Amino acid sequence: MSPMREMERAAAGDNIEGWQEVRNRRRRREEDHQLISRNAITYFFQNFPEDWDEKALWHTFQQYGMIVDLYIAKKRSKSNNRFGFVRFIRIRDPSAFAQKLNEIWIGSFKIRANIARFQRNPHLFHTPIPMNHPHLN
Repeated sequence: MSPMREMERAAAGDNIEGWQEVRNRRRRREEDHQLISRNAITYFFQNFPEDWDEKALWHTFQQYGMIVDLYIAKKRSKSNNRFGFVRFIRIRDPSAFAQKLNEIWIGSFKIRANIARFQRNPHLFHTPIPMNHPHLN
C-alpha cells in the first residue's frame, strides 16, 4: 500500500495494522430474503374493485398482518375476475388467518381469500394426500 493511501486510511480512522471486518450487504439482503421466503405464507385473493392497485390493497391487508409481498395478476381468472397473491410473515394459524382475510370488505366487494395452492416453501404445510389420489392407485 502506498504511503499516501496509508495516511488517508489513518486520517479516516481505518485500522492499518490489522484486518477490518466488512459485511457484505448483498449477502445479508439475500440471507434476509431467503429467511422471509422460508417463513412467508402466500394467500390467493380475488373480488376487489377494478380501480384498486397494489398500493391500495397493500394498505388494506397491512391492517391484518405483516406483508412482505403483494402481486396483482395482469391476466384474469376463467370467470374474468381480477386476482392476486399476498405474502405474510409471522402467521400462527394460516387457516384462521385466511378466514380473517375473508371478512374484509372494500365498499360492496367482499374479499375472497384462501391459502395459495403452491407455496414457495411447501414444508410449511402438511397436506394429506386423499385416498383416491391417482398416484396411489
